[in-house]
Amino acid sequence: DDRPAAEAVLSAFARDAPRQMARLREAVTTGASDQVRLVAHTLKGGLLWIGASDAAASITGAALPVDGGWTAH
Repeated sequence: DDRPAAEAVLSAFARDAPRQMARLREAVTTGASDQVRLVAHTLKGGLLWIGASDAAASITGAALPVDGGWTAH
C-alpha cells in the first residue's frame, strides 16, 4: 500500500507551497528575475511530484521577468 508515502508527499507539498508562493510574490514584487525563475522551477517540481501535471504546465507557460520586461517561460 503506497498510501502512507503518498500522504507524506502531499503533506510536504502542502507545507512548502505557501512558503514558495510567498517567495514568488516577493521576487516578482522586487523584480528579482533569477529568484522568480528558481522559485517557479521549485513549484513546478513539487507539482509534478504530486501528479499535478496540468498545473505544472501552466507554470511553464507563465510570463517571467527578463531584463526589465516579461517573457514566456
